[in-house]
Amino acid sequence: SESAAAVEHETIEVDGLRLVGNKILDRVQLIFSDKPDAELRAALKANAFRWSPREGAWQRKYTRNGVNAAHAIKRLWLGEVA
Repeated sequence: SESAAAVEHETIEVDGLRLVGNKILDRVQLIFSDKPDAELRAALKANAFRWSPREGAWQRKYTRNGVNAAHAIKRLWLGEVA
């Protein structure tokens, strides 16, 4: 199977973060250029994201709530007020 990075999906890239709407796996995925710090990892877990070593991404089911949570994490990553 191809990794998330190799397949074309709806993708937003900003400052070392790739937010992917992976229709094939039915997942919203967050791919960071560097390992997120403990605070951000806690926020990911609190928002139902789970680390997938196979995909190299933090991911959860592709739903409206999942997409909203991904954008909230993106704002945290960019240091914007959530």
